[in-house]
Amino acid sequence: MRQSLLRLEPTPCKMYLLKKTPLSIGRGLDCDLVLDDESASREHARIEITMDAVSWVVDTKSLNGVLVNERRIQGAQQLRHLDVITVGRTRFRFFEAEAYQDSDLGFSN
Repeated sequence: MRQSLLRLEPTPCKMYLLKKTPLSIGRGLDCDLVLDDESASREHARIEITMDAVSWVVDTKSLNGVLVNERRIQGAQQLRHLDVITVGRTRFRFFEAEAYQDSDLGFSN
């Protein structure tokens, strides 16, 4: 079974499978995805996938906020295939499990 993933932008070489949710994101060492980004809060955001496979990004009361497609979110926002999530100065592209092709990820056949 395919899993949703986050790809660090702009380069396709770092990808994170969303095996476990919630997935905490921030610069704190206790986060699941630790960022080397001074503009990120210790625990900045969280990715959650519900039982019916709907994915959400949650701003965990960060100072600089979370952006989805260049717009600051309030609380939580549902994610859609190819959304761009910005946490501090770090950008990720979201790939929904059933929607992406290998070519979307920057791989060639």
